[in-house]
Amino acid sequence: MEATRIKINDTEVKEKLFPFLSGNVFHVTTTEAFIKIRKSGYINSNKNCNRYKINYPQSCNSYGNKNELVCLFDFRQKSYEEIEDCAKILLNPGNRPETEKVVYLLLNENSYKNLRLQGLNIPIEEYKKYAHVPKSECWYPKKISLEKISKVLIANIKYTKDRPLHELDKRRKALKLQTKKESLRDN
Repeated sequence: MEATRIKINDTEVKEKLFPFLSGNVFHVTTTEAFIKIRKSGYINSNKNCNRYKINYPQSCNSYGNKNELVCLFDFRQKSYEEIEDCAKILLNPGNRPETEKVVYLLLNENSYKNLRLQGLNIPIEEYKKYAHVPKSECWYPKKISLEKISKVLIANIKYTKDRPLHELDKRRKALKLQTKKESLRDN
């Protein structure tokens, strides 16, 4: 399986990464997990977060993980604004190293019929109590053979020091600063 490789800064995601993902359904994984996926020939669910290294801390409490589904992202018929909203979650700089490799595995169109979609073939009340990415995340009901993957992209993303902070990071930093001030004031 041949992969396309790109090197980008986080400021170039919209211009260089979005066009590759737009209009597609894909799985996101680490390079370590991709090696295991290639070896087994399948993308499996990451039940209990013990099969693969996780990309996102909330993955262990995700709807897909709890139900042994493969987590995917559906960027078909999404505007760039909707893709950008999802990317703010996926590329949250708060828990990222300075540089990381992210692997995107694009599902072939023949496999779309098996997707489990938010609010369509999964009732909202079933998935809303778990972590999920609104409007973009979807799930596959069983392991996905690599034969069902049409393209692979390995993106080496460098996070810049002066990047605009995600709202969650702003709140975290403000809370840490407030706690520090309170601690100094109490002493």
